[in-house]
This record gives sequence, C-alpha cells and structure tokens, in this order.
Amino acid sequence: MEVAALNVGFSLLQKISTKQKLRISINNNHADLSLEFNQYYYTGKCSTAPESVAKRSGKFTAVFEGIINTEGMICYNIMKPSFGYKHLLISWKAQFGYKNEFCVQSSNEQLPENKEEKPKFFKMKHSLNPQSPGYIFKWPKDGETPKAKFMFTATMTDR
Repeated sequence: MEVAALNVGFSLLQKISTKQKLRISINNNHADLSLEFNQYYYTGKCSTAPESVAKRSGKFTAVFEGIINTEGMICYNIMKPSFGYKHLLISWKAQFGYKNEFCVQSSNEQLPENKEEKPKFFKMKHSLNPQSPGYIFKWPKDGETPKAKFMFTATMTDR
C-alpha cells in the first residue's frame, strides 16, 4: 500500500512539474542598443528558444517548461559600437518547496561555451545579484547618468 501511495505521489509531482512554465521577456527600449543572442544553459525543457537578435525597440520572449528543480541562464551580447561588448545575463533557479530566484545583471564575462563550465559559471554569477521579476536594467548613455533601458519580466505559469 505504501509503494502505491508513493507512486501516486511521485506521479502527481511529475504532472505538476511538467505543467510549470517560465516565460522570460525583455523589451529593448533603447534606440542605440541591440541584444545579440550568445548562448544559454538550462536543465529543463526549452519550448521557445531565445531569439537571435532583440533589435532596437523590440521584444523577445523565451519559454522553458517543467521548470521545478531546474536552473538556467540566458546570455545576450549588449551591442553598442562605442561601448564594445558587455553581456546581459538572465538566470533563474526553481526548486520544489523554495522561493524561485531570478537574477538579471550586466557582466564583462559571458557564459562559457564549454558544457562542463556552464554550471560552475551559473553558480558563481546567479548568487551575486538575485532580483525580482520586473527588474529594470540600467545602462548609461555616453556622458549621462544611467537610465532604464531594458525591462525584464519573468512569470511562472501552470499552462
């Protein structure tokens, strides 16, 4: 009897976790910057991959499914000719029974291409600056104080 209850409980958890989705959207509201997709790391299933370029005044959305007990990071190159390369890192960690974590930050380092290095990079960067959904990434114009440039939203749904 205990084994049957355990199997039913495990099956229920599987159903819950496979329905969960994470939607990550970025609105590029800056006239001089564009986001160029670099690469991503995730331990769940990606149903809508990040777009290759989020052009000026554009928006992109990536969707990951079955995210309970998963983690991931999306890396975009922030492109502006006078600044060279900086990277926009968006990461999440969703653990069963814990509060979900989202982190958005700019970085001089990008997500490594080496598959074994990606989880290490994630652990190093994700813990530095956890943010709530709706975090506004600030980027200064030449000679100006920082202003809002990218609006980040992340939502978890059961559909």
